Amino acid sequence: MPSKSKKSKTPAASAAALNVAVAAPPAPSKAKATPAAKPAQATPVVVVPTTAQLASRLEVLAGGKEKMSNDSKAAEEELARLLKNPKKRVQGKSEDLDDQMRKLEFRRNTTSMSLGDEKKLLREVENIKSLKVELVEFEEFNARVQYLKDKKKSLFDTLKQAEAQEKDLQLTLRKLRLAETLHVSITSLETVSITVPKDKMGLVVGKGFAKLRQLEEAYNVLLDVES
Repeated sequence: MPSKSKKSKTPAASAAALNVAVAAPPAPSKAKATPAAKPAQATPVVVVPTTAQLASRLEVLAGGKEKMSNDSKAAEEELARLLKNPKKRVQGKSEDLDDQMRKLEFRRNTTSMSLGDEKKLLREVENIKSLKVELVEFEEFNARVQYLKDKKKSLFDTLKQAEAQEKDLQLTLRKLRLAETLHVSITSLETVSITVPKDKMGLVVGKGFAKLRQLEEAYNVLLDVES
């Protein structure tokens, strides 16, 4: 198995780490003096999921990722349609427009005015009503746009978390299968980090990780690349 060179002249900035999971070697036996008896302590129980359980979790996670991806795409498409035909920007507040209409109605009902003045006042009321409709539509448009933007961000963040969780589960599943192949427990596997120059990493990894997988099969190890 390859080992980490301590005399590498390659600068750290131009190197990548190759993590190798292998079965820990048995500890050498040494003659030891028998220590004084100590009170028995309960051994912590490490619950290791089965390969079937991990595969089931990955399947559920993949389904959740697909749904989130579809929801994000739908939100993106709706947002694009809305922004393509935005509502007319309207200044003011709905409460202020209501207050203006109440004042005009009060004036019409309590003040003597000519027919012409009354018609003019009624036109003002109708204009304010139309303006209020436009204002409400603009506010609803803005609210929907913001909702879709927030939804997209939330889905993106959740999807990134799901991808990280998926990566961890896949790594655990690979370790578990390696442990089964070696007939050891997963907790006995050790990780060894090997520094490889970045310009040589392609030779080690191969196209589509082909060489990496060949090394795994040949030496019964688990290889993972960290940039």
